[in-house]
Amino acid sequence: MGLRIKVTGLAALERELDAQERKLRADLVRTCRRAAEFCRTRALHHAARDGIKPHKNSTGKDYASSFKVEPTRDGAMMGNTAKHAVFVERGRRAGRPPPVLVILMWMFERGIIKNIPSFKRRVSVDPAIKGAKRRVAIGEAKEAESRRRLTEREKYVAQARSKAYAIARSIGQRGMRGKFPVGKAVGDTKRFIRAELNRVRRGDHR
Repeated sequence: MGLRIKVTGLAALERELDAQERKLRADLVRTCRRAAEFCRTRALHHAARDGIKPHKNSTGKDYASSFKVEPTRDGAMMGNTAKHAVFVERGRRAGRPPPVLVILMWMFERGIIKNIPSFKRRVSVDPAIKGAKRRVAIGEAKEAESRRRLTEREKYVAQARSKAYAIARSIGQRGMRGKFPVGKAVGDTKRFIRAELNRVRRGDHR
């Protein structure tokens, strides 16, 4: 149903048309911003269905934590700021394996590996040793403990790198299928926008 406006004179008509134009533009900008928020919600939904959820040790840079909505002059933009977002969305062809460091960070965020333990252990010497010999014995014990702790840490890092390398090599050999969470969300958002525009046309958009 069309909008009827009663005016008296050309000047009043021009003012009313300007007012209606501003109102329509504000409604359309609001619709775009609501659509961007809706798209973000749906992208998170589709990602979660594929098992992509915020990581336990998230630093805010993992995929599920990196969906952002940024308002613009004419509406808003929605996207994912994670460095590997394009690979989650579109997948990856077989070929060159991804960097091992990236896989290590992913393993850490997913809780597959944890922070490097301290491996610290209390140093003690025979209480029967006294005087200068005791100081020497304590120094030797601390040095031995430091070497042991360093060896354990190096072994832990080497094992973590070995796991990351195996995953990277597998991705390089087989590739990785895309999940398309944003692509699916865009389809949902198109229907949302059509419904919102119908509300604007009817004049009941809020």
